[in-house]
Amino acid sequence: LDLERFTYNVAKTFKYQVNNAYTREQFVQTLKPKFEDYTLRGGIYEYLLKVDDDNNTPETIDANELRGDIFIKPARLIEFVLLNFVGTSTGTDFSELQLG
Repeated sequence: LDLERFTYNVAKTFKYQVNNAYTREQFVQTLKPKFEDYTLRGGIYEYLLKVDDDNNTPETIDANELRGDIFIKPARLIEFVLLNFVGTSTGTDFSELQLG
């Protein structure tokens, strides 16, 4: 949610700018540090920011729109902890147990 909020606020600053390759690259470069930070801190595994000619066709530009696709692989939280407890005899050598 923080990345969505950040991206929304950045996008607002790009309103009324010319929709060209330079502006689109500036938009991506403005977002990258925040996404890199989340990657380094383990919040997401990987991301892709796609804001280029593929999603900004001449028709899109003529409609006064800037389009982008943001793909993220979010880190997953632990929701379940599964543990096995095994009772053994007193003389058991744990290094000889077949675990798995």
